[in-house]
Amino acid sequence: NQISHQALIEPNARILGEANTYIFPNISGEGLGKRVITFINLFRPENWIGLLAGRIIIFVLIALLVVYLFPIPTKRVVAGIQGNLAPAWGVGIICLLILPFVSIILIITICLSPIGLILLLLLIASYIWGWIGLSFLLGQRLFSWLGLEQRIEIITVTGAVSLTLLTMLLGLIPLFGLLFNLMVSSIGLGGVVFSRFGTYSEQSD
Repeated sequence: NQISHQALIEPNARILGEANTYIFPNISGEGLGKRVITFINLFRPENWIGLLAGRIIIFVLIALLVVYLFPIPTKRVVAGIQGNLAPAWGVGIICLLILPFVSIILIITICLSPIGLILLLLLIASYIWGWIGLSFLLGQRLFSWLGLEQRIEIITVTGAVSLTLLTMLLGLIPLFGLLFNLMVSSIGLGGVVFSRFGTYSEQSD
């Protein structure tokens, strides 16, 4: 007996009896075993390192672009995080849990779909900007701890690399990694909300 053509038969092999094949519905082309092996191979060390490097490079480039184009608004986002850490976490959690569903409902209504799309794009932009603000804050704290002063670009790159490494490593821990990433994302998103999308700061620029 074989499942989804998984048995390998040598050319000179003799089969006594009947060869029965069981095929699951909706499975065609490559065998199930091959697909499972392909999925497992994604978690091999070299593939995981490549994924990590790619994520770091992409995030660093985005962070540098945002900091270069919007240095003052980014500092306001950072100030929004620093001055409202606990409230930022609460507001960020609410936004992450509610806004995606609201956006999807508005998109489904068709007539309000433009509002839903704009809301979804604002959420994604705020999410990324919050991570960039946290990266800058982390880089700032690291250089402050070392007693060094650096340009805003170097601070951002250092913080982005450190934050990405930290979140991906902790993400390997079941449940804790998910909760940690959710908490970090919420704080960053809340900071964007408190800074009114980088247009307001209680501190002087």
